[in-house]
Amino acid sequence: MKTRRIKKLKQKFYDLRMAWAIIAPLFGFINFLLLFYNFTALKQYLPFEIFIPIFIIGSGVLFLFVGKMFRKKQMGIDNDLAYERAPQGAKTARIMLEYQRDLMKHLNMPVPAELEERITFMRKIEEGNVK
Repeated sequence: MKTRRIKKLKQKFYDLRMAWAIIAPLFGFINFLLLFYNFTALKQYLPFEIFIPIFIIGSGVLFLFVGKMFRKKQMGIDNDLAYERAPQGAKTARIMLEYQRDLMKHLNMPVPAELEERITFMRKIEEGNVK
């Protein structure tokens, strides 16, 4: 009975942490919005009701631009590095490629040089020799 309560308490704590990780950036954004408006001269020229939509739309455009740049540049590099640091996945791919190569040889089909290069690359990943 006591362990069930502890387990439920741990589950509630976990739910709280997950919710905070999602909601905290929203609180930070709202805080920044209020501070930016109050500590600049904007409140003399622009009412708060008009400032909020302009600021949110401008921020949304900025976020879209930064996200697009990340997707086009950094995300590909991150995926390549993750691929090169996965020896078990490389081993699985190498086994499948070797099976395909052996099947092609058995059927008297030409084995493409790209297939041999890929098998060699997979072996390097398995051994951790990728540079």
